[in-house]
Amino acid sequence: GWLVQAEAPPGPLFKKFRSIIRSGGASPRDVAFYFAHWLTDLAGAEACPQEGCEKFVLKFPHRVLTSFLSSFAFVQNLESKTETQVFEEYLEWRWKTQMPPLGGVPDKSGSIAQLRLVTMAQIPSDKILEGFADLNEQDRQVLSEELARTGCRGQVYARDLVRDCRGPAFLIYYSPALLTKNGKEDARGVLAVLAEIFRRARDLWPLEEKAQDQSVTIRVDAIKDLDLQSIRTVQAASYWALQQTSSVDAMVSKMSLIGLQTFPNNRRVLDFGDVGSSYNHFRASLMSQELPKNIAASPGGGLNGPSEAMPRDQSWCGVFGPCGCGSGTPVTEVERTVEANI
Repeated sequence: GWLVQAEAPPGPLFKKFRSIIRSGGASPRDVAFYFAHWLTDLAGAEACPQEGCEKFVLKFPHRVLTSFLSSFAFVQNLESKTETQVFEEYLEWRWKTQMPPLGGVPDKSGSIAQLRLVTMAQIPSDKILEGFADLNEQDRQVLSEELARTGCRGQVYARDLVRDCRGPAFLIYYSPALLTKNGKEDARGVLAVLAEIFRRARDLWPLEEKAQDQSVTIRVDAIKDLDLQSIRTVQAASYWALQQTSSVDAMVSKMSLIGLQTFPNNRRVLDFGDVGSSYNHFRASLMSQELPKNIAASPGGGLNGPSEAMPRDQSWCGVFGPCGCGSGTPVTEVERTVEANI
């Protein structure tokens, strides 16, 4: 699935496999068997053999299954080509075989982002491309750069060079599901969500030369099945965050403000345009790492916007937007606790 839906950059996708092939650890027969394993593994994920067969016949879109089988031919080229070359050839083939036809393969800045996004989303490609074009410049730049990082030292795409080749690269796990769920109704909105996740992941893992051949997996299980309205709406005293769980992993989670005294260094607030009183004040007032007593604006990183004290006996709901709890509600004890640390 990482290859068929262009979910992963070439490093985590192919690096280990190519190393085994080039070291002589895998013969052509071994590679062919590995392809068979790929196919049966999809069916084997079901509890019963019959259900596994039905998965291919009834649940798999014919186009997706065809792409899966056709991808085998590209993987066989790993013995003579780099991970990035193989992946780029696959992306170009997917673009050229889209129906209806999309025209010439893009070859300027953002081209790899467009190739990957079209492959990820199981919706009409023109909607994703229109959404990408409609993004603000900052979000479009984030997607263009992050989706073009390879996770392989010294490797870049031929048609879309990223000037800064430092790493790590990011694999947004379940990003195809997120795009497919929301792309048909609001492609621009869901792409902006994806850009925000990339942006905050880069806050946690700044670019480094030594990390050029490394990758980090970001799991979005918590939002992959939600529509945008559900993602953007949070209850009072809660917020979406990107939580680092290891040196190479992070996950999107809904967090609570209750009992929060300091903001962990391994967490970043995600700005999805949420509607929530405590969250919005929290997002507008905090630096990315803690709840300090002396706070300053943090343009371009962490949480943007100046700090602003809440007048006593007023509700953050009424000041920063409706949250569904009723404007004019007195400040809660949770809000008082947070405000005391601002």
